[in-house]
Formats: sequence, structure tokens, C-alpha cells
Amino acid sequence: MNGIPRGWSALMRIAAFLFMVFMLAPLIVIVIASFTDDGYVQFPPSTYGIRWYRQVFQSANIMGGVLFSFEIALAAALLSGLLGVASALALSRANFRGRDAIVYFLTMPLSVPHVVLALAFLQVLSMVQIATSPWGIVASHILITTPYVLRLAQTSLADLDQTIERASYSLGATPAQTFRMIILPMIAPGVIAGVFFAFLLSFDEVTISIFLSTPGKTTLPAQIFAIASTGSDPIVTATSGLLIIVAIIAILFIEKFFGSLRLLIGGKI
Repeated sequence: MNGIPRGWSALMRIAAFLFMVFMLAPLIVIVIASFTDDGYVQFPPSTYGIRWYRQVFQSANIMGGVLFSFEIALAAALLSGLLGVASALALSRANFRGRDAIVYFLTMPLSVPHVVLALAFLQVLSMVQIATSPWGIVASHILITTPYVLRLAQTSLADLDQTIERASYSLGATPAQTFRMIILPMIAPGVIAGVFFAFLLSFDEVTISIFLSTPGKTTLPAQIFAIASTGSDPIVTATSGLLIIVAIIAILFIEKFFGSLRLLIGGKI
């Protein structure tokens, strides 16, 4: 670190490492505790095994929640991708009064507590009679996931050389052709990162899902919350451990093949 004494630099690195361990410790504990053959949750387990992982795949309620959450998250992520990219393109290429206010308005859900949003969604969706519909959950998830796509797409567009676009137009390409063959491939890492995080956020959303889910159609996070609130069931740690492992593998895959996560720390693609 330039301009910082070597001793302070070492202390800052140690502090950063300890903070990282502190943040990851709960996840590590959950994963370790999930590999138990005991009938109760404890850390460390007295016996290790995959008994409760088998129970996860044999549970009709858990697997039904996984499928329902996957469908909701996939729909929300794809629609957020369309809305986020379109909004980012319009806001980055147009210069008009009130543009910053529009950006702030579109990203406002990031700063509003989800319990407040859940109550608002329940009231509004009840007025249009889709509060108990899966599309009501999708619509509410889109509102909280689109800002992620918007931000990452804006970051990618900010680094895009607009002379390339003008060259495309000068060669006779239409705006649609320019976007499909020039702009979209160049901002693809940011778009993929945004859609990916939108999917994870929607899949993991619990507060809004609790308010809008019905007994027959409940997302996995809402089911986990309901089971955990009634006691300490090892199937909850097994389900959580499985989700953590799958999320880590997916993140490593996205970073390996697209390098999208560098956008989150201000790196270059």
C-alpha cells in the first residue's frame, strides 16, 4: 500500500483477514454442523455423515420449495436483466434534467427495509388481486433485484468506448444490430453478474416471500424459516449447508469463465 508504513500495512492486512474470518465463520459452522448423523444440531458434531442430506432430497416439502424458489428466482432474474439493461442503456446514453433522480428512484429499494417493502407489496398486490399469485412474488422480487442489474450494467457501459458504437453506425448498422453485436457482447460480464446476483437474491429472499406465499406455494427460505422457528431440526442445517455449497460453486464458475465479479470491486474486465 503506497504511502502507508509497512507496519500499519501489515496490521491492516491482518485486520482485514480477521474480519473476513469473522464474516465467514457462521457459514463454516453451518456447513460443518450439517454433516452429522445425530438427531439434533450441535457443533462440532459427535458423529459425521450425510444422513440429513439424504433427508433433504427425500422431503417432498423441501424439494417442492426448491423447485418453486427456482422458478420464481429464474423469472425474476431474467425480467430484472431485461429491465436493468434497458434502464442502464437509456440512462447512460441520454443526458436530461432529472436523470440522477431517476437513478436514485430505481435504486431506492436497496435502502428500504424488506419488511417495509413486504407490507407495501402485500397492500398493493391485494388491491389488484394477485397477492397470493406466484406472479405477485415475481413482481415484488423484480423490484429488489433490478437495481443490482442496473448498477452493474451501468458500470460496464461507463467503461465502454462509445467511438465503437459510432463506428458501427457509420458502417450502416441499425441501433438494434449495434446493441446485439457490439454493445451486448462487451457488457456481457456485467450483465451476467447482475442477473446472477439477482437470481441469488430472489432465491434467498425470505421476508417478502413469507408475506406473499400461500400454504400450497411456499418458497424454500420461507419453509426453512417456518421449520427453524419451531425448533432445532438438522434438516434445516443440511438444507442451508447445501445452498451454501451450491452458491460457492456457482460463484466460482461465474468468476472462472466470465470474470464478472471483478466489477464488484472496481477491477477491469
